[in-house]
Amino acid sequence: MKAKSYVAKSKSNSFKSKPNMKVSTKKEIRDDTESEDEDLSGEELGDDSESSDTVEDFEEDGDSEECDLDDEGSEKGITDEESDENSAPIKSGKFVEDKKHKKSLQKLKKSDPEFYQFLQENDKKLLQFDVSDSESDASQDESETEAVHVPPKELEGASDESDFEEEEGTVTVHRSNKVLTLQTVEEWQNSLPEDKTINTVVEVMKAFHAAVQRVDSEDDGDTSEYKVSGSSVFNAVVRLCVVHLPLSLRNLLKISPEATQFQPSKCKKWKKIQGSLKGYLTDLLKLMSSVSSENILSVLLKHNHQMIIFWSAFSNLKKPLVKHLVKLWSTSEDDTVRILSFLCLLRLNSSKALDQNAETSTKLYETTLKIMYLAYVQNTKFVSPNVLPAINFMRQSLSEMYALNEAGAYPHVFMYIRQLAIHLRNAITLSKKENLQAVYNWQFVNSLHLWCKLLSITNEKSPLRPLLYPLVQVAIGTIKLIPSAQYYPLRFHIVKMLIQLSSETGVYIPVMPFLLEVLNFNFNKKHTKVSMKPMNFNCILRLSKSQMQENGFKDAVIDSVYELIFMYLATESHRIGFPDLVIPLCIEIRKFNKTCKVANFCRKMKQMLEKVEENAKAIEDQRKVSFQIHDLNAILEWETNMKNKGTPLSKFWDSWNKLNKQKKAKVETGTDKGDDFEFPAIKKAKKTEGIQKPAGPVVLFPSSDESEEEVKFWKDENKEEENSKKVKKLKKKKVDKPVKKIKLDHNDGDYMNDAADIVQDLNLSEYA
Repeated sequence: MKAKSYVAKSKSNSFKSKPNMKVSTKKEIRDDTESEDEDLSGEELGDDSESSDTVEDFEEDGDSEECDLDDEGSEKGITDEESDENSAPIKSGKFVEDKKHKKSLQKLKKSDPEFYQFLQENDKKLLQFDVSDSESDASQDESETEAVHVPPKELEGASDESDFEEEEGTVTVHRSNKVLTLQTVEEWQNSLPEDKTINTVVEVMKAFHAAVQRVDSEDDGDTSEYKVSGSSVFNAVVRLCVVHLPLSLRNLLKISPEATQFQPSKCKKWKKIQGSLKGYLTDLLKLMSSVSSENILSVLLKHNHQMIIFWSAFSNLKKPLVKHLVKLWSTSEDDTVRILSFLCLLRLNSSKALDQNAETSTKLYETTLKIMYLAYVQNTKFVSPNVLPAINFMRQSLSEMYALNEAGAYPHVFMYIRQLAIHLRNAITLSKKENLQAVYNWQFVNSLHLWCKLLSITNEKSPLRPLLYPLVQVAIGTIKLIPSAQYYPLRFHIVKMLIQLSSETGVYIPVMPFLLEVLNFNFNKKHTKVSMKPMNFNCILRLSKSQMQENGFKDAVIDSVYELIFMYLATESHRIGFPDLVIPLCIEIRKFNKTCKVANFCRKMKQMLEKVEENAKAIEDQRKVSFQIHDLNAILEWETNMKNKGTPLSKFWDSWNKLNKQKKAKVETGTDKGDDFEFPAIKKAKKTEGIQKPAGPVVLFPSSDESEEEVKFWKDENKEEENSKKVKKLKKKKVDKPVKKIKLDHNDGDYMNDAADIVQDLNLSEYA
């Protein structure tokens, strides 16, 4: 090795001492090449390894750009040598290179005799070079090349998989999967409780992966070790995992069955089973996403609820799980699925397992609240009797989720209430249609309802209690935005929220003026349309002009005012200042009874006035006490005793509200027979059962050519002579009598009984 390095060093030094040798040597090579073979191209000169080494040695000595050669062929040869390094040498090219090498050695002997002598002493093979030997070697190489391989005439096409090279981290594709049988699943079931190693558990998880791949449409390749064929094997594998796997995992990791949290660092076998368990949970989420049956989904959610303790160990799997559970919680049509999804969310956020870092658990809780609130708002855009129970469930469950960590939920509640206030401010200041619609919609109202529900379940020391005042201000501002009769339903919804909030928190909220304002509406104005069914405000925010012209509108308004005033006064009936609170109410009711001419409305208001005065008299009799008005503790104690005893108004409200709920439940479920809304036309038709109708088409409006028998339905049994005279007059005039439309008046309380005699004159085409 030392001799070779010395040779290279001496060789380079010798060439460096004579820079002109590079040009003269290339010239000689060019002359020799032209003499031996005129057809050789410069591309063939630069492919031999030995010649390339020599050229590289020359190029190391000086800059190649300094050599200005006249011949384009040699220059082209150098360029082709650099561009095409893999071209195979041919016989003539090798011969030329051998000649070039021999000439170089001769020049070396003349230019550097010392180096040439050194080569004679150390490397004689290099100097003993013969062109004939090179030619024989070239021919021998060519013959060997020809004898190596003879390709067939027809080549077989290789598949694409032959070019595939498996890289690190790629999943190996198993060509031969083990077919899973029921006997194997039964053996696993028997060995799971007794096996103290992770082998059986891992095999069960692999089988579950194979079962999920069987139903997963997004999975392109088969990466499982087992093959699940048949529904019986699939059901057996899923049942084995659902029933026996949670307990086996707890026994394996030494976790008690009642424990809701554990630390993986204290489990010796956690690292061994961590990868398989993560894959199992991923497959479980895939299976829940692909199942459409509500019964199967309920079973999987119950199993997932047991596995929540292990879900908490994998932070990157929590967010996909939360998204899917929230989707089921907000959109599922089955109540069981909704409840189980919420329980999984509740347990996932209440569990403090595995999250040694408090920031991780806080981030998960905030993410869950955000996703659930957005899902709640998106699914409360439209309200109908069918959707209303689901909205109530979402409101109740989401308020419980917020109350789980009130300090952590405060930023979210503050931000969302602030958004509602911004929408209300824009509607007040700009007064544009789009700004008003941003407030007067179901999403805005349901958001207010959610926060009222949340604050009503908190205590006085809750961090959320300071948000009570801004929330009430936003609600009152929403009522005052458009105080017209068209938005009475929205007013009643918000007033009901505030009454419930005041009742639960014990904070006085002045909602009585918004109800007394409704009594100033002109109820004496005659309606132009008759509604056969009562109007329900539960799913209405805004009334149309045609609805306001119906008789059911006034009835529904009076019923709502009657109910809300009693609800509000029942919560305040035990207060020591109740007689002073109801003075404006008594004045407005007396005024209403004097101006209103509808007997039903006056009767309800008169009953309300009697109950209010009775309760006020009872409070005045009981509040003759010795303590001073500024003694708040004594006043609170007195009010508590009155509430426990029960006031006359609260007792009446309890009984009336119970009957009212039963009546509403019958209407909603359709169990009521609707006796109050029977059409009188049915009774009128019974009187004409004995008359024989003529054959042929029925003529509603008879002409003068028809006989008296065909128009007998105009006769009355008690006035046959008068009716016969009318018929004769009609025949003489040959003019049909037009039907007279008769309007009903609410001034008479028995207007439904009077309508029985004139039902044939009613024009019901516009109400159909």
